[in-house]
Order: sequence, then structure tokens, then C-alpha cells
Amino acid sequence: MRSCKEAWEAIDSDLKSSSVLASLETTDSPDHGEHSEDAGPRRSSLHIRIVQALRNSRDQQLGRRAERINGCCSTPAIYLTDEGLPKLVMGCCRDRLCPRCQRLRGRECTRKTTAIVQGMNTARFITMGLKDDGQPLKQRLNRLAKSFRRLRKDPWFSKNCIGGVYGIETTRGRHGQHWHVHLHIIAEGDYMDQATLSEAWKRATGDSDIVHIKAVHDRGAQARYIAEYVSKPTNALSWSDRELAEYALATHGRRLIHTFGTLHGKKVEPAEPRSGGKPTKMLLHCRTLKEHADHGDERAQHAVSIAARMSPLWAATLGLKHHATAVGLSPVEKWEVEKLVDVCKALHEELFLTPPPPTDAPQLVPLPPPPGVDRGQMCFANS
Repeated sequence: MRSCKEAWEAIDSDLKSSSVLASLETTDSPDHGEHSEDAGPRRSSLHIRIVQALRNSRDQQLGRRAERINGCCSTPAIYLTDEGLPKLVMGCCRDRLCPRCQRLRGRECTRKTTAIVQGMNTARFITMGLKDDGQPLKQRLNRLAKSFRRLRKDPWFSKNCIGGVYGIETTRGRHGQHWHVHLHIIAEGDYMDQATLSEAWKRATGDSDIVHIKAVHDRGAQARYIAEYVSKPTNALSWSDRELAEYALATHGRRLIHTFGTLHGKKVEPAEPRSGGKPTKMLLHCRTLKEHADHGDERAQHAVSIAARMSPLWAATLGLKHHATAVGLSPVEKWEVEKLVDVCKALHEELFLTPPPPTDAPQLVPLPPPPGVDRGQMCFANS
């Protein structure tokens, strides 16, 4: 079993590691995916592993999720917004298990959690776990949630902790035999003695006194660490198909990061897209625009050169390097954006709109059936 002490040592190790924090640090919006590392159809080993496990589960719901995850961002398209501007829509599946979407989800959670934590007067980092009972993951998560609700009603705890934000970590035991779940909390309030907190947690759970608490010195780092738990399950690559399927079903529709107390109501998880205008009409698939450019269509080539200067994501999606800051090239101007829209509209019309027949073309008029034979009999006789 992974003890609370071992979990805490892992936290300290990860917080000191730049690789954990670097994977979450970005200023780009997850709704647009403005980061070249996530563009294109590349699939990580974890992505492939999750899709295979869900397909092998033979569960219809998980099978549908596997196909959505497998097709995530595979058909990026250019849409026209309600403001008349082009918008790149990657077609993200937004599934909790999708590594690509969860990286983006974790980034926005990090920004929101950091903003919440920075506003706290005093902050403490608390880790609490459950005693191993060998129960399925769904029961373990339900029990953890009920125990935390009881703890928040405890007079001593509610007096010393007025609110905070928490994340749920899920791991397998040291030998992969059982599920272990932990709460990681950034709490605001007065000083709390660890021994007294341990007793309060045991009252809430009935048998578990696994707790650890310490002052928060780097609020941004602690917020990033908690937000990481919405990004991916820990060590999922080593899980079996059955374990991944159980995790997918147990966590479906469940909040893994949330606020409580005086901070309740502050949103931590990502909302729906809202910036840059709402996409209302699809203009063209990016693949179609790129194919026309590769085959020598000068209009498409000009449109691609404009799009490549709009952002790194546009450039990477079209297979080009972003060169908006290159010497001698100015940022995209309004007339160029309008040109990009016009080209996409023209290509769309050429591909999908069939021209009407000429007005002077002879019109075919069906001949009447012979006397005594109805049209249905003719069709049957000729079939």
C-alpha cells in the first residue's frame, strides 16, 4: 500500500522537478489549443494504450469513448464565427481520459487554481488517504467523498478551515493489487495540528488516520500539482485493460478537482469556449486547403501563407512553421483575414455545390405507360 508518507515524498519530489511543472505551464487557451506540441495527428503511447483498453472492454459506452478519443483533433477545420472571422476548430473529444484534451484541461485548471490560491490569506497543503479495504475503485471514491463531507461538518475542522480547493489522486498499490485514493487540499484557515487533524479524519472515515499537513510556501507550484490530477491517472501506462476500463467507468461524470467552504462556487474546471467568437459555419477542412495548395492552387497557397502567420497552431496544423516574427514579415492584416475567408468559401463552393443545369438543356419527360399497364407493373417487369 502506498502510505500517506510515501505519497507526500512523491509530492515533494515532483514539486522539485521541472518536468512536472513544465508540462503544465502555458499561457495559451485550451479551447484553441495554442501550442504546437499538441497540433497534428500524433498519438502518444498513453493515448494508444487507453484507446486499446477501452476497445477491449467490450462495453458499448467505453467503445464509443474509445472512438472519440482515437479521432480527437484528427479533422481540424476552419469555421466562420458570428463575428465574421475565421476560427480554427481542432475537433477535440473533451474526454477525461484523452491525454491531449486533459493536458489542455489541466492547464486551464492550473491557471484558475493558482488565481484562487493566490487570494488566500494563509494556505496549507493537506494530504489525506483511506485505509486499504480492497474495494472496487467506484466504492473507494464514493467513500472518500462521503468522508470528506463529514470532515467538513466536523466542528473543529470547520472552525480552523474556512475553505479551499482539492484534487483527487488515484493510484494502484505497490504490487498493483488494490486501488488507493488520496485527497490533496490547499486549505485556507488557522493553524491545524497534524495529530488533531488525524483524529478528525479518523472520526470522518471510521478507520483511517492517514494525513499530512504543511505550510504552503510556493502557492503556484502546489496549485499546479493539484491541477495535474485532472490531467491523467497516475502510472496509467502500467495498468491492465481491466484497470483502465474500471477507472474510466468509476470517474465518468465525477469531479476530480473542486472548491469548498468560502471558495465554493468558484469555477476550477474549464468552461465552454467563449473567446474569439462562436463558430457558426464550417468553411473548409484544413486538409482540403493544404491539398489544394500542394497541387499548385495559387489561391490556396496564398491562404495557407496567411494562416501560417496567424498563430503556431494554424501553422502546425497546415504543416508549416510559424513565422509571424520573421524578419520582413508583418502580422496578419484585416484584408488578409478577409482573403483567407474568401478563398475557403470559394473552395467550399467548388467542392460541395453542384451548378444548376443550363436553361437551354433539353428536359427529359417520362413517357406514359402502355394502355392497360400501370407504372408499378412496368417497374417490376424491368427489374
